[in-house]
Amino acid sequence: MSSYLGGPTMSDDPKCVNCKLYPICDGGCAWSRHKNLFNNAKMELCSNRAANPELAFELYYEQINNL
Repeated sequence: MSSYLGGPTMSDDPKCVNCKLYPICDGGCAWSRHKNLFNNAKMELCSNRAANPELAFELYYEQINNL
């Protein structure tokens, strides 16, 4: 369980770091990221926001301006 708490993050993933939505996307499910690393799973980690980056930027802008 400790590997889950201190396990892999989107900052450790070159695909995430090089993505134009980094760091505004959520980086995918942490449990899926853990299963991929420690159990050789092949779960997709990309957020559905990557399919529509314009909407992702708009939602992010709205979020940070409404705080």
